[in-house]
Amino acid sequence: MLTLFDRDLGLHYGFFHLCDPRDGPPIGLGTDGQANGLCGVPGPGSVSMQTGLHTGHAPLRIELHGDEPAVDPAWEEIVEVSFTPVDGQLALMSFDDGADLEVPALGPLRVRYCASRMDEAARQDTILDGEPTIDRYLVQLWPAAHAPDTVVRVTSDVARRAHASTPPPP
Repeated sequence: MLTLFDRDLGLHYGFFHLCDPRDGPPIGLGTDGQANGLCGVPGPGSVSMQTGLHTGHAPLRIELHGDEPAVDPAWEEIVEVSFTPVDGQLALMSFDDGADLEVPALGPLRVRYCASRMDEAARQDTILDGEPTIDRYLVQLWPAAHAPDTVVRVTSDVARRAHASTPPPP
């Protein structure tokens, strides 16, 4: 396992993306036609994730695995999608924070997006610099053939609403 990112990420508008750094972040979450509404694939080479917190900062860890990691029961929300980075180029981007990620050109990847305390963070909406974090997130990546998105675990109202409101396929 290789840790690609592990620190608080600045958040605005309740989302962050993994995308091609040459193209920048996509518009929208890309959950059209999916079962899950928390993590979508809005276009080639990008994946977008919704957070509970609208504005502030939250701990985020991104891991690259050689094969599918075990599901950690400590996480309250867990969804999975498939996407393919463009030429191994991958950047983490939020509204005003992010990092270039060193990822070998692996081809198709499976993304497991895990979250905890989304409802509490959504109720708070905003946390200022110096205030303690509320929600936390984990993104796990591993090589895998494309497969339909999957909802593994749902416990929060934020996740239930997101899953229930995914638009039909374009």
